[in-house]
Amino acid sequence: MQLTPWPASYPPHKPRVVQQQFVMAYTGGSAAALVGDGAWGTQMGGPAVLGPALRDDMDEPTLVAALNAWGVDMHREVLALRSDLGATQAAVSGAFVEAEASVRQLVTAFRIEVVAMRQTTALEAQASLARLGQVVEEARARFDTQDARFTTGLAELAQRMQAVDTWAQAEPSRIAAAVQAVPAPWLSAARPSTPPRAAPLGAPDSPHLVLGPALSTSPAWDAYAAGRAAQGPPPPDAWAPRQQQQPQQQQQQQPGVGPAHFSIASPPGFGSFGGAGVGGGKGGHPQELRIVARDWGDSRKLDVTVKGDLFQVWKDRAMMFLSKARPDVRALLTWAEAQTKEDLETNLHAQSAHIGVVDLAAVEYAIHDGIKAIVVDGLLGRARNCVGRGCELWRSLVAEWSGGAPQVLDAKARRALEPPRCRDVNELWARLPAWERLSDEVISSGLVLPPWMRNSALEKIIPTQLLATMIAHSEVQGYEVRLAWVKTQMEHARGVAQAA
Repeated sequence: MQLTPWPASYPPHKPRVVQQQFVMAYTGGSAAALVGDGAWGTQMGGPAVLGPALRDDMDEPTLVAALNAWGVDMHREVLALRSDLGATQAAVSGAFVEAEASVRQLVTAFRIEVVAMRQTTALEAQASLARLGQVVEEARARFDTQDARFTTGLAELAQRMQAVDTWAQAEPSRIAAAVQAVPAPWLSAARPSTPPRAAPLGAPDSPHLVLGPALSTSPAWDAYAAGRAAQGPPPPDAWAPRQQQQPQQQQQQQPGVGPAHFSIASPPGFGSFGGAGVGGGKGGHPQELRIVARDWGDSRKLDVTVKGDLFQVWKDRAMMFLSKARPDVRALLTWAEAQTKEDLETNLHAQSAHIGVVDLAAVEYAIHDGIKAIVVDGLLGRARNCVGRGCELWRSLVAEWSGGAPQVLDAKARRALEPPRCRDVNELWARLPAWERLSDEVISSGLVLPPWMRNSALEKIIPTQLLATMIAHSEVQGYEVRLAWVKTQMEHARGVAQAA
């Protein structure tokens, strides 16, 4: 057998980098075994090499044996790599199976949780819808009850008005029948009246006891008359009417001065009335109305930006400021603010005489100047339109800020009948008095608010919890009773809060 001749020399063996990386990554152990093998170990005097490690002096059997040994080692390494790859694949497959099982468990648990959450949400939504439907049904029932109550009240009111109308239409016929049925003499009979006092006591035309001629000529009467003359004039009676006590003083009074006024302080030296003159608070006459501007202090003056509630505060303070120590002036202002301009001009003198304001002109000027001191400069033009007419200025200011137009009255009535509900008792303390004052203003404007209508408005303004408690007490019926009950509960709540 002819073999290829051995070359004279072999170049140094340089393993490739890729082959070295492959050996380092996959066949590190096998390469170490190959390199460390005694058959090829290391080259003489050179670094360790990979491969069959052939030498120049190898004969053919040795070369074949080296190649066979190298092939065996290579196959053994490949089988080891195959075994390692199989084990790795098995481990990776097991890990993937476990991961898949874990993921499936997570997905199953998530699905179960989603289903449970969906069912819970559906049940809660159904319960909320059921509660909402119950609330709507209760509200509908209450509204139906309220509508029925309103309808019943209106029907009853219509029946009463019809009955009153029928009674009024039949009244003339009843009066005519009564007049025809009663005998006529009683119509012409003299009616009792207060006897006149123009004639002195004992005069022939005196309605009192008349002194007869037998008594006037008797000695006993002469002795009695002499004794009375010696005692002098009788002391004045402090409690006697002024017509008997001071007839000459009444004759000296100027024309136009009204009759004297009496009070419990009429006796001399009692209280602030000395009983010795007219004016200055003496003799039953009221004190002179004096308004001091500094008494207003730092209170806010009236301007065009003042709202309704603040105007009520200004009005209360102004009423106190303008009628200090004069209750008759307060009554006159209260009457004037409810009148129209024409009615005030027509009935002012008659009403002032009825109330007892004897110094009307001075009071009018004092009120006019007092109002100018408690308004801003921008409102002085309204005062110049009614110089010397304080009641008219007061009436115009109250009418302007209170609002007398039909639209304003309708808005006030709507606010009184549909007040917003209070959240708690503390808010009710602030809003209930304002609501009562607004209702009084609506009633004073001419709109009739029956008790059942005000009762319905009271149910709207009180808190829900307090309303439920009030409804639970069946004995609390009627507007006045319910209002008193609500105020009692408010006082109780405030007392508990203060004691805590």
